[in-house]
Amino acid sequence: LLVLLVPTTCMGGTLPAVSRAVALHARNIPSAIGRVYAANTAGSVLGAFLVTFALLPVLGLQVTLRLAVAGSLVSALCAAFLALVVDRPQTRADGLDAEEQAPVEEADDRASPGELMWLYFFSGLAALGLEVIWSRAFSIQLGDTVFVYGLITVVFLLQLARGSAFGARLTLGRIDPLSRLARCYGVIALAVVGTVFLLDKLALPYVVLMRWVLVSPLQHLPRWIPDNSVRLLLIHLVLFLPVYQMGASFPLMARVLALNPATVGRRIGTLYQWNTVGGIAGAALAGFVLLQFVGSQKSLLLFAAMEGALAVQLLARSRRWTRRSLFAGHGAVAAGLGALWLFTPRWDLLLMHGQAFLDPGSVKIELRGCFRGLLPSRPTGATPAAPPVAPNAAAGSAASVPEIQETDRILYHSESASTTVVVVGSSNDQRSIQVGSKVQASTYPEDLLNQVLLGVLPALLHPDPHQCLVIGCGSGITTGTLANMPVERVDLVDISANVLPATECFAKWSFSPLRNPKVKTFIEDGRNYVLTTPKAYETAAELYQRVQRVGDRETWGPAGKHNLATVYLHLGRR
Repeated sequence: LLVLLVPTTCMGGTLPAVSRAVALHARNIPSAIGRVYAANTAGSVLGAFLVTFALLPVLGLQVTLRLAVAGSLVSALCAAFLALVVDRPQTRADGLDAEEQAPVEEADDRASPGELMWLYFFSGLAALGLEVIWSRAFSIQLGDTVFVYGLITVVFLLQLARGSAFGARLTLGRIDPLSRLARCYGVIALAVVGTVFLLDKLALPYVVLMRWVLVSPLQHLPRWIPDNSVRLLLIHLVLFLPVYQMGASFPLMARVLALNPATVGRRIGTLYQWNTVGGIAGAALAGFVLLQFVGSQKSLLLFAAMEGALAVQLLARSRRWTRRSLFAGHGAVAAGLGALWLFTPRWDLLLMHGQAFLDPGSVKIELRGCFRGLLPSRPTGATPAAPPVAPNAAAGSAASVPEIQETDRILYHSESASTTVVVVGSSNDQRSIQVGSKVQASTYPEDLLNQVLLGVLPALLHPDPHQCLVIGCGSGITTGTLANMPVERVDLVDISANVLPATECFAKWSFSPLRNPKVKTFIEDGRNYVLTTPKAYETAAELYQRVQRVGDRETWGPAGKHNLATVYLHLGRR
């Protein structure tokens, strides 16, 4: 907050300032503001794309930040130049000062400005809440990487820009802005309900499209280009309609407010403030409450109902409904929510967590419905790709990723603000835990041996082990093995609390580490814990000296406080 407070506050102040400047020269103020908002959002699209795919990978974080600062300075100089050379209109044809101008249109008495601000607050709440839920679903199926989050941001901003430009054109004609706003929110509600039935099936079109790419001339391009192009297409297909309508709502709301040059800055600033505060509330509500207690699928239904309630409220004001009609409209929305809540099929978690993004050319996913029969045949002489690898939860060592089969079943599923955790059990009693988008540990022979050795080696190689540290719980096998060795205490640090209960699914191999009195758990970031804890893990420090200080000591703080898993990863490589 201290770092971002000043720059973000100044960013928020630019829209009302620019709106006031544009209003002094515009014939249609809402349309002009809509175009300004669309142009600003389009610039954000370009910035998000360049940072994700060009600046960060090529130039790094520090140079990218310096370029951003330089861009802000250029914008400031351009604004100062325009303030000097552009004439500010002082009078109008009627002789009144610009500050005394009457509104372009009569104020709409069907909805008060205060009510509109509250409506736009809940609009922002639903929009950012939806973005959080959509991002979680996309990251699970398309990969939990900066590229996926960058693509989500690009698509979201792009459709906001296009929708705002569309709304700006609408304000030029003779329309009822309240009815148009109601239509926007109604379309958003229906589109969000549609995403509930689509989001768990993204792996199917992804596999089909990527396998066609792999037998087309595009296969000669660097893999990240077609891969991210397919991801961009799928994200765009899901977000296009609802986010487009969200963008259109801003200039329409400005039209309802009946802006004039004297009030445009204040009213646009207030409107933007309420929408942004609602967005903050929506992101916090979705991330810290709904994901954990309701889940992604039901959260989407709640936000769809909120959009539907906004549509009903605006339609009631537009057509001057009676109170009884208004209650009936909201009752219909509540009934629809109840029906969807009870009868919507649950998401196919096995399909969602099938890790199709790792190797779509060889992953085994049962295609169904319209996707059946769409796969291209493998070209003559082609060989299937090698199975992908995933890092072990505790140490990051390589292990074969178990493929999810049709006979597998979900043994544990939990969502939280930090991640989604799934434990999958197979028909032959093999189990794997998936944290986020990838398998982190399993009981398959290679991975099981690795996890056991990570627990055994520290205790065997040190002459007198006392306190041990494990960062990353995973299946709990490493922690349980280490706790059953002759050590006094094992501190387990994990950033996600919902990973810990999953260890009971591996009790046959992990000896239930959380029930062992030697094991103490800490829910926080591992690196921050190592840098701030006063404890000295002498076992790790001794071994750190033996392997000739491999790794970056600065990352883990002074001697005596080092991550066992990191040390043994380097030892295994040597």
